[in-house]
Amino acid sequence: MRKFSLSLLKIMVSVGLMVALMWKVDLSQIAVSFKTVAPAFLLAAFALLAAGRLMMCLRARMLLGAKGIPISFWEVVKLYWKCDFAGVFLPGTVGGDALRMLGLARGYTETRHAVTAVAMDRALGMLAFLVLGFVGVFLAGLAGLVPGNLTWVFAEAVGIAALAVFYFFRWGGMGLFRRAGGGPALVARLKSWVAAFLEYGRHKRLLAKGLALSLVVQIMRVITTYMLSLGLGMDVSLAYYLICVPVAFLAVLLPVSMGGWGMQEGAYVVMLTAVGADAADAFTLSVLSSLITIAVSLPGLVFFLKEGFVGRKETVVEAVTR
Repeated sequence: MRKFSLSLLKIMVSVGLMVALMWKVDLSQIAVSFKTVAPAFLLAAFALLAAGRLMMCLRARMLLGAKGIPISFWEVVKLYWKCDFAGVFLPGTVGGDALRMLGLARGYTETRHAVTAVAMDRALGMLAFLVLGFVGVFLAGLAGLVPGNLTWVFAEAVGIAALAVFYFFRWGGMGLFRRAGGGPALVARLKSWVAAFLEYGRHKRLLAKGLALSLVVQIMRVITTYMLSLGLGMDVSLAYYLICVPVAFLAVLLPVSMGGWGMQEGAYVVMLTAVGADAADAFTLSVLSSLITIAVSLPGLVFFLKEGFVGRKETVVEAVTR
């Protein structure tokens, strides 16, 4: 009953935000924007987003391979695409991550390795977004689009995040783990998850490759949004989207709405109208981005209908040994 109430509340938050935004913007202008967007830009955005998803699967396969988990790239693609489609209807992106952990734990590996692999995958993506945000603020600051002191705020945030990661892997994390005493089953399980996560510290080259892939994926995501804005005839610099897209993504991550609906739209409207963009165009841009994301995730529905959530474990071994 409590879960149902929370889900209902998140649906109400999404509906409330969308209604409030549509009340603020000109609905007739939104309809015009949808009709005038160039199909070539939609196709290009779809192709870029799909390519980015494949690169994310490659990153996940690398992280899983470091744990010696017997799963092929194609199996990762199918599982992650299923979770992407289901994640459209779950709160934020947390639901999709939870499904990935569940799928990996159910069919491929131990729970601790499933949890830590997905957590590292998400951490690399978030760090890449933070770096892109800093670059965007720096470039936008040079263009006079944002206050100069905001650049230093982002620089400090990136530095603190980098130092925290370095400390956690180099000293702090293992030290905390060693000092942790006994306790209930939950504490013991958390300790095993921390230990599994810290094992990635021995794979520095792998983490560097994963971060590089993450940067490419996030750049492609930004370019996708920028291309859609060009298709709508919006005049906003690419540098500014290096700020907008990460901020909107962080808003979607918050588990307070259903699938992030309303959160991303609000972020785009607030940030893009601040630099002179039309509110209706900003709203349309966000909705288009979400619709293309859903379209790209549709193969996940096909995979699910064909073989269920997770296939037999034997098929995984067969796929790897073929």
